[in-house]
Amino acid sequence: MKKLALMLLLLCSLCFAAGPWQAYAGFAILISATMLIAVYIIGVGFDVREIKFLAKDEGIQLLVLVVLMIALMATDGILNTISTNSVFAGDEDTMQDAAIVSLDETIDDLSSYLVEVQQADKKMARESSRTASCVLSGGGHSVSACGGYSMLATPLSMSGSILGYSIAQAAAVQKLVEIAQEFVFVLILPLGIVLRTFKFTRGAGGLLIALGISLYIFVPAGIVFSEILQEKFEYAVTTDPETPASWKAGADPYLDPPGDINVAECEADEPWGNVGAEAVDAYRDMKHELKGYMYVFMVKATLGPILSLLMFIGGLRAMTALFGAPVDVSALARFF
Repeated sequence: MKKLALMLLLLCSLCFAAGPWQAYAGFAILISATMLIAVYIIGVGFDVREIKFLAKDEGIQLLVLVVLMIALMATDGILNTISTNSVFAGDEDTMQDAAIVSLDETIDDLSSYLVEVQQADKKMARESSRTASCVLSGGGHSVSACGGYSMLATPLSMSGSILGYSIAQAAAVQKLVEIAQEFVFVLILPLGIVLRTFKFTRGAGGLLIALGISLYIFVPAGIVFSEILQEKFEYAVTTDPETPASWKAGADPYLDPPGDINVAECEADEPWGNVGAEAVDAYRDMKHELKGYMYVFMVKATLGPILSLLMFIGGLRAMTALFGAPVDVSALARFF
């Protein structure tokens, strides 16, 4: 038991030297070791063989947990090195920071697109409501000369709804990453380590440890992985010989499509003018713009969060089995 205490003290000192959350984990391991040493002393003092055997058995479990924590630290360091490389996701300090920056950019892009769609929708609604009327000898008629613009109301409404949902989805995942970054490894992980000290609370402790690791690592990993896919996709588009030259001129054609949705002023007093052609031109402009928007809310705002949640569910299932608390996550998967 003395050798166990010395080994744990050495390993915990390494945890304190590594970083903030590692220090919390090391402190929790010290608490667990202190509790086991106290139980062993009680067993020696009262000469109860079962208590001494229990303390030694739980000490072995604690050593296994320490090995797993060291593996976790190494994995976290490797993932931070990969995900924060400028080739992939930027020059942030940690994978969680890189994921938050990526989601910030996604939310900013979607917000600017939503404003543009709202402005186009408002102008088209105003133009499509214009009419021309004529009254002669007590009789008259009216013509909805600008009614061609009304065909654009449905696609614009759907686009605005999809963009709004995409912003909410990206913001929700971003908040989940921020909560995990601030609280998971300084609260849930240490509590799980302490609860895992004894057999009767090992299941709860293993579940908390698995939940903390899954939230802290797998959720931002999904966002960073989708960012890597984005970089590859943009490179393929800009180097494709069939890509229009106007798109190749920009470094980011899909995230910043050229031009705006052009809504020409409709002359309601000229009912037989070129009103239909103007509405068709506006439709073509909108079709071009929405293709550019689709990449952001399909790849970054939808695929990224879905991928991160799937990685979280799969990681939770694997981690609970690893830490001795296997759970059925099928209901959680159906919920997401």
